[in-house]
Amino acid sequence: MKKEEELKISQLALKKKEEQLVINEKDFTRKVSGFNGDQQKVLGCIDASDKKQSKRVEHMVEVISGMKPVSAAQVLSVQDADISVKILGLLEPKKVSKIFNLMDKEISARLQKQYMTMKK
Repeated sequence: MKKEEELKISQLALKKKEEQLVINEKDFTRKVSGFNGDQQKVLGCIDASDKKQSKRVEHMVEVISGMKPVSAAQVLSVQDADISVKILGLLEPKKVSKIFNLMDKEISARLQKQYMTMKK
């Protein structure tokens, strides 16, 4: 009689653990789904931001392309280095070399170094 009671108690405990496991699994699945949804929203925002920045860079490439090299060198010298390098990467090589030659040598060297690592 005692063994049967112990067996029933252990079976009930096992059943409770199984039920808790199912509940935990559903909760985990719900949380993962929520996380995936949040992740997609964040990635969507990042993607939209990247597209906007790309459009601005393309616009600046058009503007810089129409400038004389002296003016372009002045503008790109004071621009954020990362943006300047992106713009330079989209310009014609001849124009880029003229711009680099007209820049302050220190700024030119720094941008050229960044430009070369970007091209790899």
